[in-house]
Amino acid sequence: MEEAKQRISWLNIVLAGKTGFPNVAVQEFGFLQLRILCELIALACLTAHGDLPDAKEKTLREEWNATKILKRLERLHSDFYPKPVSMRELGPGRKHFDDITSGFLSKADLISLYGRASDLIHRGSVAKLLTPKSPWPTDTTEITGWGQKICVLLSHHHIGHLGGETYLLCILENPSDFNRVQVSFAEAQPTTPEPLPQSNDRDKTILPGLHPSKPWKSGKR
Repeated sequence: MEEAKQRISWLNIVLAGKTGFPNVAVQEFGFLQLRILCELIALACLTAHGDLPDAKEKTLREEWNATKILKRLERLHSDFYPKPVSMRELGPGRKHFDDITSGFLSKADLISLYGRASDLIHRGSVAKLLTPKSPWPTDTTEITGWGQKICVLLSHHHIGHLGGETYLLCILENPSDFNRVQVSFAEAQPTTPEPLPQSNDRDKTILPGLHPSKPWKSGKR
C-alpha cells in the first residue's frame, strides 16, 4: 500500500497542473498510474489470500494481469475484494466499522478502468495509430473521478479471510502515526466481554461474520 499511496500523490501533482505537461502527457501519465494502481490492488488481494492452497499455484503467483488475478480469486473466495469502511473506536482494542456502500472502486469498476487505461496507453495496431482522432480525453475529469474512487476504496478498508472470522484492516494514511500505512490483523475473541454500546443508527452493523459477543482484537503486523 505504500506504493499505492506514492502513486496517488503523483497523480495529485499532475492534476494540480504543476508539471507544465501538455494534455497528452498528462493523460498518458495519469492513466498509467491508474493502471498500475489497479494491478497493485489485485496483487494486494492475492497476497492477503496467500494462505489459500490454490493461491499458491505458480501460474497465479506469476500472473501480472489484474483482470485475470481477480477472476481467479473470485473462484477461490467470492468475498476476496477490499471493502471500504469508516472506523471509530469503542475502547482499547475494540473498533466498530461502518460499511461504505458507494463512491468507491468496485470490482467491476477496476476491470473497466484496467481495460480503459490499457487501451489508452498502448499504441495498438497500425489502424489505431493512423486514426486521425485523438483517443485522449480533453481534460482531467475522468482521471480525477477514477482517482477519487480509488482513494475511497483504499483510505480505510478491510479484506476478509475465508470463513469470515479474521480480517486484515488497512489504513492508507494514519494521522496518529505520521501518515504511514498501517495494516492490522483482527480476529474474534473467544471470551464474552461487555455488550457493545447501542447505536441509534440501524444501518450501522458489525462486520459480516462477527457476532457482537465477539469484539475485535486487533494487532499490528
